[in-house]
Amino acid sequence: MMSALHKHGRTITAVCSFIGAGIMAIIFANAGSPTQLLIFGFVMVFFIQVSGNSMQIFASEVFPTNARASGFGWAAGVGRLSTAGIVVAIPYIQNHWGMTAVFVCIAIVLVVAAFSVTQMGPEARQKGLDEVAPPTG
Repeated sequence: MMSALHKHGRTITAVCSFIGAGIMAIIFANAGSPTQLLIFGFVMVFFIQVSGNSMQIFASEVFPTNARASGFGWAAGVGRLSTAGIVVAIPYIQNHWGMTAVFVCIAIVLVVAAFSVTQMGPEARQKGLDEVAPPTG
């Protein structure tokens, strides 16, 4: 991940990983054997970890220096609240529309996350923090 972040940039690494995780969520939902379930689940979790970590690194760089801690804190807090909402939403979706719908919804959320990363700010690759987000105030 760190090599990809350095070589290709934060945005493209996060976006490709989010899209990869979304695709793997659909594939995971349609696994036909226990072996496929393990392999697809591993690859899906890999993409989710890379995308989440890439996005967090990127989010911590796009806020101005004097607002970085609170900006990243707000971003992380919203993510934690969303995770709490997912705990309630998954059983509801599963009971009403089935397990495949759960993974389709997860895939949709991951694609929205991929788009959101592109709107966070300028690419931070090979730049100083003050170049990406100059201090304010």
